[in-house]
Amino acid sequence: KETLRRKRISQANSGKVPWNKGRKHSEATKQRIAERTRAAMSRPEVQAKVKNFSNARQKHSAETKALIKTKLNAFHKTRKEELHKEMIEAHGPDWEKDLQTKQNEEKKIKREVVKQERAQLRATKAKSVKEKRSEKHQERISEALKAKWRDPEYREKVSQGMKRAREARPGSAWIHNSSTSSSLASTSKSKSKTGALPKSKVITVVGRRRSQDDEDSKQTIELTSGKS
Repeated sequence: KETLRRKRISQANSGKVPWNKGRKHSEATKQRIAERTRAAMSRPEVQAKVKNFSNARQKHSAETKALIKTKLNAFHKTRKEELHKEMIEAHGPDWEKDLQTKQNEEKKIKREVVKQERAQLRATKAKSVKEKRSEKHQERISEALKAKWRDPEYREKVSQGMKRAREARPGSAWIHNSSTSSSLASTSKSKSKTGALPKSKVITVVGRRRSQDDEDSKQTIELTSGKS
C-alpha cells in the first residue's frame, strides 16, 4: 500500500515545479535541523536502523554484472569508432601511420640527445679527473703499474685469467704453443737472476683460435715493460 501511495503521488506531481525550488534554508532552520539530527542519531534504535540498512544493501547479481559489462563494452566500442572517424576527417585516412612515424622520429631525436648528453658528461668527467691529477700523481700510478707487471706472480695470475677468459668465449677454442710457456719461463728466470726485466723486453704470446668454420687465426699480444 505504501509503495502504491508513493507511486500515485509521484505520478500526480510529475511535470510540476516544486514549491521550494531555488529556495535556501535560513541559518536558524539549518541549526534546528542539525540539532534534531544529532539528537536522533544519539538514540540506539536509530543507530541500529542505520547499521542494518547499510548491511542490508543489495549487491549486483552475476547476471546484472554481465549486463553492465556488455553495455560498457558496447559504449566504449562505439566511442572508439566515433573517435576514429573524427580523426580520419581531421587528419586523413593514414593518420595512424603518420602518428606512429612522428612518435618514432621523436623517440629517435630523444635518444640522440640523451646519447650526446651522456658523451659530453663522460668527456667532462674524464677531463676533470685528468686535470685533478698532477704529473707526479700520474707518474706514481705509472710506476705502481710497472712494479705490478714486474712481479712474476702477478703477471702469471693475469695471464691465466686472460687464458681462461679466451677459453670460455663461446664458439672458439684456444691452443697455446709450447713457445709461449718457454718464453714466460725464460722471462721469469731472467727476472729472478737480474731482479728486474730487461729494457724494451717484448714478450710475445701466440695463440691459435679454432672458429666454427675451422679457419685458424693467430693473435699476438705484446706486453712491453717500461723503463725500470
